[in-house]
Amino acid sequence: MNSVDLSTWLLIAGLALLAVEIILLGMGTFVLLFLGLGLLLSGVLMLLGLIPETMAAAIWSVSLASVFVTLVLWKPLRRMQTTEVAPPSGNSGDFANDLEFELDADIDKDGGTQVRYSGIDWTLRSVQPLIQGTRVRVVRKEVGAFWVEPISDKQA
Repeated sequence: MNSVDLSTWLLIAGLALLAVEIILLGMGTFVLLFLGLGLLLSGVLMLLGLIPETMAAAIWSVSLASVFVTLVLWKPLRRMQTTEVAPPSGNSGDFANDLEFELDADIDKDGGTQVRYSGIDWTLRSVQPLIQGTRVRVVRKEVGAFWVEPISDKQA
């Protein structure tokens, strides 16, 4: 393997790892990102003649470049990954908004009654006890639970 081949292979491998990380994994793990950037940096340094074009130099260069890139990018990428934009209330978004139905059983704040919606059994909860046959609307959603309130005659 001559010197151009080694630097070219480093660049190709780096681009391939970056593509896998970004396209297939959606930046879910940073390991391939850091290794891919280390490979690219080492390939460029070899092409510029700043490091020897040997396998041993390539291994050391990729290792050190990956560690360097990790140290530089870890905090900004981690912060970007954990930044969340929370909805202003439990009723935002369009999932189950304006869902209205008639109760098949009595419910209260502790739940126990379930309704099937979108292929999932949701526990129904209410701040006030409601009897079977009451027409209700979903006012808040939690994991696995719909909070409902009765629909008054004025709104119907």
